Amino acid sequence: MLKNWIGHLLEGWDASRTIRLILGGLLTIGGILYNESILIVLGVWLLLQSILNISCCGVGGCSVSGGQKPIYKDMVKPYKPKK
Repeated sequence: MLKNWIGHLLEGWDASRTIRLILGGLLTIGGILYNESILIVLGVWLLLQSILNISCCGVGGCSVSGGQKPIYKDMVKPYKPKK
């Protein structure tokens, strides 16, 4: 079970997740070196986001829904000027 969970965390890394990991690590190290607690908190927050693959809104909080019908699709008609 643990191997499956770790495998799930390590798959699907994209650019934004990698950037969050690197930036979180740098902020955490910088916060420890300069004794700045706000940098440590921000760095740990970014590290957790990257490791758990969540955003500020939560898992899938900022995603768009593809299965719903557009609200105004039938009501809005394209403008065609008369010649």
